[in-house]
Amino acid sequence: MGFCATLGVMILDGFLLSAVHTLPVRTFGSLGFSLRVGLTNDSQIEPRFATDYRIQAKVYSAEGKEIAFHPNLGLIRPGDKKTIVVDSLADESRDHLVMFSLLPLRLLATSADGVHCSISREELHHLVSCQGHQVEYFREDGYSTGVLLAFPAYNYTKFHRDTPAVLVQAPKVFVSRDVDSYVTFINPSPVADYNQTHTIACSLTATHGGVVKAWEERVPAFRSVAMSMKTVLGGSYDDRIQFFCFSGFCDTGLLLPLIFSHNARAATLAVEHTFAPFLYGSNLSGPARREIDKQIKRSHLFEPLMQ
Repeated sequence: MGFCATLGVMILDGFLLSAVHTLPVRTFGSLGFSLRVGLTNDSQIEPRFATDYRIQAKVYSAEGKEIAFHPNLGLIRPGDKKTIVVDSLADESRDHLVMFSLLPLRLLATSADGVHCSISREELHHLVSCQGHQVEYFREDGYSTGVLLAFPAYNYTKFHRDTPAVLVQAPKVFVSRDVDSYVTFINPSPVADYNQTHTIACSLTATHGGVVKAWEERVPAFRSVAMSMKTVLGGSYDDRIQFFCFSGFCDTGLLLPLIFSHNARAATLAVEHTFAPFLYGSNLSGPARREIDKQIKRSHLFEPLMQ
């Protein structure tokens, strides 16, 4: 990492081109849904950083092994969008993790090795935050559900200033005879030999505010876990829908959380994300964030895990 004193610009040297703009997603064929992504290029919003993108994708098995690499899935020009059916990239009979990378051709043109680049934090922030990508789960009869996602490369030390933490802030989960919620975590990285397993503390609170279940979940590198809340809670269910809040905390690295609510009888699916803490407060960084992390770890949500 370098610093240009004349311009006051923080430059990241040797930055992986494949880490400039990433999108990890998981397929969910096991629930009867296909997946497509709508990848968007709005880099032209800031003309200095406008660039074409070349789309690449790596496919990982349920065991976290790379099983396919697609080096060129097409080009997205500024202001354009491209839709890709993710299931066509891998065996549809199993759920997979797929890592998309949008390679900025403007930076590729100045790369000495075609793998790394020099990029300012300003440009990196712009290319990540200027748009969201549509992640859509669908059935062939036309039913679909989706969410917009955009975030920097996870678990990449050249991007993170220190060890990052993830806080999942009380998304809703529902269970009944026909309904189950799946809390999913992806442990991605743009680094090919990344091999760190992260353990996330999890808890479910009921409507009275008390913790009804607390446990830990291990997520190995390049794996996507899907936790059935009915399995976690145990017991039997009738038609009455029960509501809980999920909380999760991990201070060893980043995991991407998504929450899916599935109605097996109606064959419907809903997907929800959780926002990063800094979006709730501009001062939630550095020492202040680390102190808050310590308090969260000691909170009543995860107290049963400390005993």
